[in-house]
Amino acid sequence: MTGHCWIYRSVWLMGLTILSGCSPYALRGKVVPSANKLSAIVVVEADDPRLDWPGMGTTRIRATIDPDRLSRQDAGQTQADFDGWFSLPIDQAGAGLLEYDVLIVGQLKGYASASQKMSLPASDKRVLILLAPGDHRYTPPYDDIVNETLKLSEPYRKR
Repeated sequence: MTGHCWIYRSVWLMGLTILSGCSPYALRGKVVPSANKLSAIVVVEADDPRLDWPGMGTTRIRATIDPDRLSRQDAGQTQADFDGWFSLPIDQAGAGLLEYDVLIVGQLKGYASASQKMSLPASDKRVLILLAPGDHRYTPPYDDIVNETLKLSEPYRKR
């Protein structure tokens, strides 16, 4: 009887995999003005009181999966509605179940851009983007990709 346990476990895991593909994951949250002079992105509970603050509509939100790797993937972009709420579907296998690193960037003209690298939040969490007045331009950190390329090429350079 114990020889069949692996079959049941395999069937259960296949079912879980199929079911997880049926419920799409979306990065959901709100953009609000920062209470201090710093822009930031944080993950909060769905009932966090800051989600009740007045929102900042038309903010552009972008996400990148595995931002520190050469094989990083653009996960898409969206724009917050007039109340500051946004929902960005992430079309990545296992999103919401498996752990992925993601870089989230929020930009609105007249406000300092906010960016944060984090693990993809669980579907019951919300992303809170706090924007402070300032320059809205965002410069991605290219030095990580250069360092990774140099590190990967090291065995070939020593010949």
